[in-house]
Amino acid sequence: MRMSKMYGIDVSDNQGYINWPKVKAAGVQFAILRSVRHSGNPDKQLASNIKGCIECGIPFDFYKYSYALTPAEARAEVKRVVEVLKMYGVVPSKDTVIWADIEDATQMALSTAALTKVVQAFKEEVLESGFEFGLYMGKYRYEKGEINLDLFDDHTWIARYYNGYNVMLFGDKPNEKYIPTVKSGTLWGWQYTSSGRVDGISGNVDLNEAYYNIKETEVQPEYYQTPEFTLIDSLNKVGADSSFKSRACIAAKNGINQYKGTAEQNLKMLDLLNAGKLIK
Repeated sequence: MRMSKMYGIDVSDNQGYINWPKVKAAGVQFAILRSVRHSGNPDKQLASNIKGCIECGIPFDFYKYSYALTPAEARAEVKRVVEVLKMYGVVPSKDTVIWADIEDATQMALSTAALTKVVQAFKEEVLESGFEFGLYMGKYRYEKGEINLDLFDDHTWIARYYNGYNVMLFGDKPNEKYIPTVKSGTLWGWQYTSSGRVDGISGNVDLNEAYYNIKETEVQPEYYQTPEFTLIDSLNKVGADSSFKSRACIAAKNGINQYKGTAEQNLKMLDLLNAGKLIK
């Protein structure tokens, strides 16, 4: 349903640990979170970003920067995204969008027919998983026809940096005459700069104007309120690697052997971290 404009950000671990209360106070109305890295591992700040958005009442969706060159690879990417989201307690819903970020140079070397099949497979897997699908592309690639747009009657998110890479402050509205247009589907939103600044985030961040309601993503509280989630968030906050492999190494350094990620082990590590005694 079309609504008045909303203003938000899309983020990844490139932004480091985000102070979500400050972001909320700055007026940010939604966020799009990177789900997994190229390796397939969760974005290093995903747990912290989910937790921050939930606690601050900021609605959020997810994106996947795709490297898929075949339909099979696209399906595998989506399966991994869904696996990670479920691992973090995210409930599959048509109210939650997984955006296919189609821009990698290796994909652009494919024929239109080949890349179209890749995106179709991505879309099919997202919908079959119970989530909603959205397509993100840059204005140039979109208008050039890198994929057959007649086959995608979906939410579309277009990047157009009309102001180049000059710094833009969150709250300063973009020039509306540069809003992109779409060939099919609906223009869900416009990413109007990658050089945005907002209180609570160090350095640049992408700024977006959205034209449709971003609905609340359901995350099971029994997951994000657990010691594991809190430990991940706390490690991210101090700039430490919060992956399971890294947590196991940290645990061993602190005399916690055979780390399995149990509540008891995570609470011991949290107590050491909060006391300033955790060996990282």
